[in-house]
Amino acid sequence: WRDWSSDVCSSDLLTYTYTSASPSYNSTTAPTAAGTYTITPSAANFTTGSASNYTITYETATLTVSATSQSTLTLTSTSGTYGTTLKLTTSGGSGTGAVSYSTSSAGCSITNTDSLTVTGAITCSVTATKAADSNYNSASDTKNVTFGAKSISITPSSVSKTYGDVNPTLNGFTISGGLVGSDTITSITETTTAITTSDVGSYSIYASGALFGSGSSSNYSITYLTGSLSINQKTLSTTTPTIASRSYSPGNYS
Repeated sequence: WRDWSSDVCSSDLLTYTYTSASPSYNSTTAPTAAGTYTITPSAANFTTGSASNYTITYETATLTVSATSQSTLTLTSTSGTYGTTLKLTTSGGSGTGAVSYSTSSAGCSITNTDSLTVTGAITCSVTATKAADSNYNSASDTKNVTFGAKSISITPSSVSKTYGDVNPTLNGFTISGGLVGSDTITSITETTTAITTSDVGSYSIYASGALFGSGSSSNYSITYLTGSLSINQKTLSTTTPTIASRSYSPGNYS
């Protein structure tokens, strides 16, 4: 605005007040929002000299208040687990602008605006952006979001045999914890200490080396549990001997 004091005599001093109708503020209250304000001065007050010595014309001026930076925006969701959609969240920021998310990392995608899904146990670079509004510029934060392996357990199927028989084929198993999507495990390696001549009892079946038909073992943290091979008693059959009958006579028996 114009500095009126430059037009008065050097021995005269004045102050003045100003107002703005829309948006509203005045000389004692600062603007509360960014925007353009029309300044209308009035009520010149002479501390020395006299207003009667001047013909005063009050001219308007413009005050422009620019948008400012937001407070720090932070992406707070930075870890997840393969197979589970991660809901993205932030803290901080200022104003009413909406928050959006983006990623350009291979195997990573944003769905439903704020949900991050992945194709494996990988790391995604994700950017959160809070949009600008009338008072604040946009703000963003980029962080790595790491997805860990999904935990599952594999248990060999329990089997039995009869003492003296060869061991049955060991190839059955169950999976606890669930595979993701179309991932499959086609086989595992199963071993036992029992042999054909092992005594009756229970023997552990040990598992290892899951072979994936689709998917990858690197996406899973696998715990191998034990099954059991039960060796049951063998049933023996006996034959009662047949004794021929004959009449008694001396000398028949010795």
